[in-house]
Amino acid sequence: MSKRGENIYKRKDGRWEGRYSKDSKKYGYVYGKTYKEVKEKLNYARLNTEKQKDKTKLAVLCDNWLIYKEQYIKESSFVKYKSILERHIKPYFNEIPVNKIDEHTMEAFAKNLTVKGYSAQTVKITLSVLESVFLYFKIDVSVKRIIPKKGQKEIHILSSNDRLKFEKYLLYGQDAYKIGILLSLYTGIRIGELCALKWEDIDLNAGTVKINATLQRIQDFKGISGNKTRIVITEPKTPSAKRTIPLPVFLIKKLKHINPKTDNAFLLTGTERFTEPRALTYVFKKYLKESGVPDINFHALRHTFTTRCIENDFEPKALSEILGHSSVNTTLGIYTHPTLEYKKESINRLTHF
Repeated sequence: MSKRGENIYKRKDGRWEGRYSKDSKKYGYVYGKTYKEVKEKLNYARLNTEKQKDKTKLAVLCDNWLIYKEQYIKESSFVKYKSILERHIKPYFNEIPVNKIDEHTMEAFAKNLTVKGYSAQTVKITLSVLESVFLYFKIDVSVKRIIPKKGQKEIHILSSNDRLKFEKYLLYGQDAYKIGILLSLYTGIRIGELCALKWEDIDLNAGTVKINATLQRIQDFKGISGNKTRIVITEPKTPSAKRTIPLPVFLIKKLKHINPKTDNAFLLTGTERFTEPRALTYVFKKYLKESGVPDINFHALRHTFTTRCIENDFEPKALSEILGHSSVNTTLGIYTHPTLEYKKESINRLTHF
């Protein structure tokens, strides 16, 4: 419902119309199918007039950019962007109008983040968010040159000996957590995907598992839960991440020995109560210690799986689809880490005498 003074009206043809002042003599108009759509367009148009934009504080533009983005992104992405704005961008640019921001200002901001000890990846993501704000409001400030190049993060994967030792430990007993971790080691599914996995997603007759959701804890900026954070179960972040993965025979046999209380039960609990990634990580670290395997993060299982597949001549396109990547380049460029054993074998294959 429109409010007095908003200059938003419903037309006779059913559309909504909004009016704003371009300057002292001219008006601009925006149109839309809904009141909400016109209000967003009107807000954007008012802020984006050259006169108004120059004197508007960057923090205000960031808030309006986030309002625009919210309707097109997942809640977890919204929380991520809002956290970046509130933690890094708005405090620094608190009272600075747009016309006082240039490339030197951006360089100083990036340096400030680095001095505070934030990683190159955090600086990169923060500057990318600012770049998106500038593009949305057509602000001519270059950010690309300042964004640090992403360094190759060292990923530790399980060696063949450690993997076999860990597998032997996980195969003992009918612990659902152990089977879930084995599932990640042999399919490359992510920790959030494993936590969201239900028995109804597993077809033991077909020997497949469907990845339809991911579970994560996010900050509760909207106060829905009454707590600072809450758990959300959503679809995977990209269409390609929704996928069907074949299961190895030994895992099918292990899964057949588990009797969930209902098809709607989560794999890790056997009930309709879930396990969140933080709790699963705690159990995972405990298992590593008990099995005598060096400490790694859970995501290393995904990298271990991918590396093993490549070393065993797995077809790249098929592997990319199993991992839920939209591009084979992501699979080959980020997720493969040839083991020392494989490198030795490759060198020895060159020897013919």
